[in-house]
Amino acid sequence: MCFLRPGDKYGIVAVENTKLAGDLHLPIRISNALEIQSALPIDVEEHWTEWLGTLTIESLTKSNLVIVARKVAEDIRVVNHENKELRESSRAVWYGLLLNGIPYSDNVHFLSGSIYTDRPPDVRQHTDEDFHRSHGRRGVEVTESNLRTAPTLAEGILAMRPRPRPAAQGESSRPWRGFHALIGAITAVWGEDRLHRFVRAVEGIVDSPPPSGRNFLERVISAMVDDDPDNRLIIDDIYKLRNAIEHLNPLRDIPDRIVDADERNERRNRLVRQAEDLALRVYRRLTSDRALIAELSTDAGIDALWSLDAAGRRRRWADSINLNSIP
Repeated sequence: MCFLRPGDKYGIVAVENTKLAGDLHLPIRISNALEIQSALPIDVEEHWTEWLGTLTIESLTKSNLVIVARKVAEDIRVVNHENKELRESSRAVWYGLLLNGIPYSDNVHFLSGSIYTDRPPDVRQHTDEDFHRSHGRRGVEVTESNLRTAPTLAEGILAMRPRPRPAAQGESSRPWRGFHALIGAITAVWGEDRLHRFVRAVEGIVDSPPPSGRNFLERVISAMVDDDPDNRLIIDDIYKLRNAIEHLNPLRDIPDRIVDADERNERRNRLVRQAEDLALRVYRRLTSDRALIAELSTDAGIDALWSLDAAGRRRRWADSINLNSIP
């Protein structure tokens, strides 16, 4: 039976020319509302070219990874909250996949529309974005394991969305805003923009106002990375580079302990890759734990985590990365 049926609305993420693992077999049915396919599941009508343009249509037809979310429509002919929910749920699955590593892709399309009983399917909304890897890094393969993990992470991503709460409970959107900084980093091209946003993403978890470089160093070291001299130096370098970027200061002399200019440049490129892996790992950990999301949903909850001693922080966070192992 076809996954999309007449009377459905859909949200689709179509990824052009990504690298799939050799043992990956599509489609994968995740649920009655979500399936991962290897091609666009609706026929491209001739009039779509007028709406979307020839290059977009060519890109869509080359898509080899397609995330499809569906639901039976309450009102098939109206763009409403159903379209919004389907766009958000399919996009969240794509973001959940990104948390396992950024795959190669030529273009990524986000669509929503309807499957009619009396006329061809339509596209009511379309956007596209590029998602980049940091300099010196190859795109990861898309594996079945990562695809099956992505919907669970997507549920965590959507659970981070801020909810109305009494003002006395404090800010309720820091992890959500941090996550959007992470996505902004992945869509940025320049290394300095990427590093700045990766650090900002992590700050959404480790720092309640006012932000502090000392807090960032000590809190990340105490829970999120292996506590050794190499990792301390890496975190210190990342934050110094972030500060120089923030204040538009020259970057060429960072880290200043390295004499050779080419070595300093390569070190900065490596710091971007290390900041990327740290930010992805932090949000993969957070979105996999609904209880932790609830705990960190306010400034008071963030403060409670970091008021624990180092051993307590490490037990609660329960995940650690060795940044020195990242080439």
